[in-house]
Amino acid sequence: MSEIIVRDTGIGISAERLIRLFNEERLSSRGTAGEKGTGLGLGMVKNMVEKNGGSIRAESIEGKGSMFCFTLPLDNQ
Repeated sequence: MSEIIVRDTGIGISAERLIRLFNEERLSSRGTAGEKGTGLGLGMVKNMVEKNGGSIRAESIEGKGSMFCFTLPLDNQ
């Protein structure tokens, strides 16, 4: 397995929202610069990662930033 980690120092995600982050429902909020999202991105990433035999997880501290980690197999044999 290979693990990819993406970290940011943005606004972070509350514990309540983090629990529901990868659910089927869309969760969208304003970003650090006030930009609006659609709530589709992480669900699509989760779907693609899992269809390729990997997994995804997120950690976040509100007001400090987030870390998203996903794994993918190195070989499909």
